[in-house]
Amino acid sequence: MSVRVRCDYCRYRRLLFAHYLNEETVVESTVIKRSVVVAGRKTSISLEQEFWQGLKDIARADRTTVPTLLVAIRNWHRGNLSSAVRVYVFDHFRTKASAAARADAFEIIPALANHESQAL
Repeated sequence: MSVRVRCDYCRYRRLLFAHYLNEETVVESTVIKRSVVVAGRKTSISLEQEFWQGLKDIARADRTTVPTLLVAIRNWHRGNLSSAVRVYVFDHFRTKASAAARADAFEIIPALANHESQAL
């Protein structure tokens, strides 16, 4: 469960509520606002730390910079840039996970077929 905490009172209420639900841990996701220059224009983006890290990882893997990647994301998805970055990062890692799962399946299926043929 992820909660954006806006003030100490809200944090207190959330922790109290979690206590009554007997939740062991409460995960607080911190939104970080950063100023960036995208295609020569200064703007700000508010993202959770995990999305900032994912964006940096994607840029590093693509051998590009975060500002260059942000221009590509803005061209790919018009509208709110923060939302576009979240969708892009999520889609990138979902696609990567799907490809890894398919690769694992292709390795497992022949192994299973060999095992079954040996059992016969």
